[in-house]
Amino acid sequence: MNVLPRNVVSGFLFVSFLAVALTGILMFFKIRVLSTEAIHIWLGLGMVIIVWFHLVKNWVGFKGYFKKSSTYVALVVGILIMALFVAVPLLDNAPEKVNPKALVFKALMDQPLEKVAVFLDMDAEAMLKRLSDDGHMVASARQSVSEIAKANDTDNGRVLALIF
Repeated sequence: MNVLPRNVVSGFLFVSFLAVALTGILMFFKIRVLSTEAIHIWLGLGMVIIVWFHLVKNWVGFKGYFKKSSTYVALVVGILIMALFVAVPLLDNAPEKVNPKALVFKALMDQPLEKVAVFLDMDAEAMLKRLSDDGHMVASARQSVSEIAKANDTDNGRVLALIF
């Protein structure tokens, strides 16, 4: 039964590979665009299905690979490389890793609002207006988000929610 031609399956496989590769690279560099993780997961699952169809369509040629010893060498090397990627983080006894996103977030919370506004390409006066109008908070552009939260007896999250 030839439900999907080989070229269609290969085309889907190529496009899904590009999408999974791109979202994987974005996730590696902590670039969050739309729902990068969700897109990566769902397209990855779809890719598993497409790979299965690809193997079915190309089974005769695929079986031919196993007549060569180099195929077994490639499989063993590939499995060892994957095992290293899994084992190294598990065996690492170093203290908890530093989270770069948390460091940036903390640095922003400790900077004056006027500097945060410049960094985020926003207007500090508009931020202050939102804090006073919507949150009934007293704040100055020279105060940090943490200082504004403490002075108004609230948390950083509420201040940020009002600013954004």
